[in-house]
Amino acid sequence: MKKIVSALFPALILALLLSHPRLSADGAQKGLLLWFNTVFPTLFPFMLFSKLLAEHGGVQLLLAPFHPVLKHLGMSVYSGYALLAGLLCGYPMGMKTAADFNRKSLLSAHEKRLLTAISASPSPMFIAGYAAPRLNPAVPSNYLVLALYTPLLLVGSLLCIYNKVTSFTLQNRFFSKETGSVKPARTKSTSVSVPASFDTILMDCIELQVRIGGLIMLYSILAAFADAFCSGTLRLVLIGTAEMTTGIDAIARSGAIFSIPVQSGAMAACAAFGGLSGIAQTNSVIRDSRKDREKNAGLSIRHYVLWKLVHASLSFVLFILLLRRMPPV
Repeated sequence: MKKIVSALFPALILALLLSHPRLSADGAQKGLLLWFNTVFPTLFPFMLFSKLLAEHGGVQLLLAPFHPVLKHLGMSVYSGYALLAGLLCGYPMGMKTAADFNRKSLLSAHEKRLLTAISASPSPMFIAGYAAPRLNPAVPSNYLVLALYTPLLLVGSLLCIYNKVTSFTLQNRFFSKETGSVKPARTKSTSVSVPASFDTILMDCIELQVRIGGLIMLYSILAAFADAFCSGTLRLVLIGTAEMTTGIDAIARSGAIFSIPVQSGAMAACAAFGGLSGIAQTNSVIRDSRKDREKNAGLSIRHYVLWKLVHASLSFVLFILLLRRMPPV
């Protein structure tokens, strides 16, 4: 059954491409322009210099002043840097940085869980430059910021508490066996790694960006089909599920279909989820780093999707509550 479905889906898409070439070309063009005008110039420079920084040991120097705070949260400078990259640069930079450190065995199981849950979010530039201007004029843009980042703070706090509780339990178990020490959660590679050359890093970043561009084009085509063949709420759900940017714009133009709170909450949920395009991009950057096969210990795309659904649901509910309990003046 799985093989049949796997064969039918591309066959259906191919039939749509052949029967609606103009629509397919328009969707591909929108995806290409989105990648060329926004994603590539935003992500590529940061991705290149971030990898150079990590390869040459600059992460420790950069985040050394924050080490006491990170240690209190059960994080190293590596996971702290990956979290910062995700918050500042958006999808999929946080998980890409985490994957790079995971390949070198620099992340503990707790850090992997934490980064999978909260390192992927829309960037401040995307929120301020694209999402916020499309809100209803009566809705304050700071509500959108609260709706998107408060769930990350909540989930991150709960995971840190969970880590402290489980670590305390493990300590009691180890000391009860009179071992005298606690087994470290983070395992570092014993071999000395030679930093990659600039050309190697440059080509890796270019290859990844081309891969991301192809995925954005693919899901933009799917969003174009949903826009053309569906209507009403179903159309908005399918577009928002396929591609975040197109989905936010479609919801903003939905007019009288939704009330202002529901419309705003749907836009926040769309940004928090990131779309299937964002999930595919994330899967692309982490798929080569799955060396740790222990349950709940690796960078799992399944766990990532679960946390994205949680993030989207919390953002949707929180935005509606903000508008109903603190209506804009």
